Amino acid sequence: MAFTLGFYSFNVNLNDPTRGVYASFRLKTPRHPLESLEHLYARALAYAHAFEEGLSFSQGLFEEKEPTIWKKAFDGSIEKWIQVGVPDKKKFERALKQNPFAHFSIYFYEPQDIDAFCWMLRGSKTNWVENVSFFQIDSELLKDLGGNESFNSDWDINLIDSSMYLTANGIDYLSEIESIDIWNAFQRAIQNSN
Repeated sequence: MAFTLGFYSFNVNLNDPTRGVYASFRLKTPRHPLESLEHLYARALAYAHAFEEGLSFSQGLFEEKEPTIWKKAFDGSIEKWIQVGVPDKKKFERALKQNPFAHFSIYFYEPQDIDAFCWMLRGSKTNWVENVSFFQIDSELLKDLGGNESFNSDWDINLIDSSMYLTANGIDYLSEIESIDIWNAFQRAIQNSN
């Protein structure tokens, strides 16, 4: 990344008893000049929510062929493909075809993201995204984190089912990272438009 607005560091203590994940790790990532603080914090939260050894941020925020976060196998194949925000439809369809054994996740972080993705599904007769996990990160939490911006943050994250208990630099937050049934959301959007 040639230009940045600075590097952000997150010292994370993660407890996720639902998945049996207990880890401490440090995330360091640049903020792209076109990236909002909300997107930066959504990236960090999505990384923590999906955390497992070998997970990493991709090369660039606006990279045409890469997701936001991924995990690659030793042979270079993609095991996990994680996008924060609504993916470009062509990029997403290409990734699904080229990586049939990867686990795909999309983390929405703006209120209109689900509707925007459902718009991408229009014309679909079959559920071609049935093997993709969808999540919604609370946009109010992201605004609150942005209001307390820090280039070096200490985060304690406790995930219990969809609930998230976050202590960020001594401030406690209670929020959710909600699992979304995108096909049902799409069907509701169709019914509401009629």
